[in-house]
Amino acid sequence: MTEYRVADRLGGDATLVEARPRTGRMHQIRVHLASIGHPVLGDASYGTVPADPALRRAMLHAAVLGFTHPASGSTWSSARPCRRTWSARWPAVGPAEGCHVPGSPSGSDPGRSR
Repeated sequence: MTEYRVADRLGGDATLVEARPRTGRMHQIRVHLASIGHPVLGDASYGTVPADPALRRAMLHAAVLGFTHPASGSTWSSARPCRRTWSARWPAVGPAEGCHVPGSPSGSDPGRSR
């Protein structure tokens, strides 16, 4: 299962989506978004490759990764900035020093895909 929500509409060719996988399957986010007709931009395996050479890779970014250790119960997380090319093309994403996800978790009811 993947929970997701539209964070921002970036124009005619892209929408910023916040996705949270609740199970750990390979390619899960890519498969789930493609299954509802909204593949990850630039994903040649589950969607189409845009004509724009700058978008010839999956526009998928793990802004934050985290987990709880099953034995100790301690938590770990790490955050990483977006690619500079993203923030140059879609200013709403924010500066390259950090992705900006407008309205990030505010208790909204995300969509669900299985």
